[in-house]
Amino acid sequence: TYHWGYPLKDHSTLQYILQHLLPDGKFGVDLFFVLSGFLITSILLSANGSSEKKLVIIRNFFIRRVLRIFPVYYLTLGILLIIGCYPFIQHYLIWYITYTNNVLFFRLKSWTVFPHSWSLAVEEQFYFIWPWCIIYIGKKYMKYLFIGSILMGTLFTVYVSKIHVDPSATLLTPACIGDFGIGGWYAYLQNRQRDDFIRIISILLPIAFISHFYWVFAHDSGHLSYFSQTANCIISIWLIHKTIIARPGWIKKNVLENSLLNKIGQVSYGIYLFHYFIPDFFSRYIQQHALNNTMTNVLFSNFYFNYFLQLFTLLLLSFISYYLFEKPIVDLKKWFPYPKQKGQILSSPSE
Repeated sequence: TYHWGYPLKDHSTLQYILQHLLPDGKFGVDLFFVLSGFLITSILLSANGSSEKKLVIIRNFFIRRVLRIFPVYYLTLGILLIIGCYPFIQHYLIWYITYTNNVLFFRLKSWTVFPHSWSLAVEEQFYFIWPWCIIYIGKKYMKYLFIGSILMGTLFTVYVSKIHVDPSATLLTPACIGDFGIGGWYAYLQNRQRDDFIRIISILLPIAFISHFYWVFAHDSGHLSYFSQTANCIISIWLIHKTIIARPGWIKKNVLENSLLNKIGQVSYGIYLFHYFIPDFFSRYIQQHALNNTMTNVLFSNFYFNYFLQLFTLLLLSFISYYLFEKPIVDLKKWFPYPKQKGQILSSPSE
């Protein structure tokens, strides 16, 4: 909804309410980073507790990540290059290939083409550094890694927002490392069966919620809005915690364990990659021709028809991509297993 808008006509009362009450795109990115920090740290800590050699664990981690992320990403880039609608990608191709396009967008002070891929670039840079830290830093000192990450992310964000006044710098990994750090810290304490961290989060949660809605409704984002990312992280880790400890009931059965939602979760990487181009594809190649035809003009002039047809196309394309292209490659992970993980807290379909 952040990139497409809500399936509602502009300026409606319901649209206004949803825009202010529901989480925005920035919260979604922060939630994704916090969840990633939690999942990756959980997996690495569990694997590191086995008798497997450290370099083997890191090797298998990188291979599994490459199998999941690289093929369909590079396939998408290749198709965009063949279509030729985005010469910007061809001109700056090396940035996209090396997952450094977040730095490119920062340098150009522009989102340009394939803009949402900045978060994937940050994720890949995190993957490149984090496993070495988790595997080789002793447990006695590991808490300093998480605390340091959180402080770095918070201070960097405050610096670029308040002092340097450069919002585009928040695309850089140092601005996001706190998200991964708070997720990793929670995984570390869960691994050691300690719950003091979540007690602190529960105390901070009301402050985070109040601040979040203040910044949403305040003029010019309100005071101290450079701490909004920290508030997002607090809310995110609380949601993750509640998901983990959810007891059997309606929410767990119909939401957390809903088969359709789980299937959509499986293909979510494709949804992430493709969604930005679907509206542009429709406007370039479909709507333009449909509006010139009397029979299809009525349908394609309807906002709701267009929106849900694009949504159906996105889901269909993502399912086709996953089952015909991504899954056969992902299944190769069986040759690069993690050591048997005892008491793993949560697993990810993408892992």
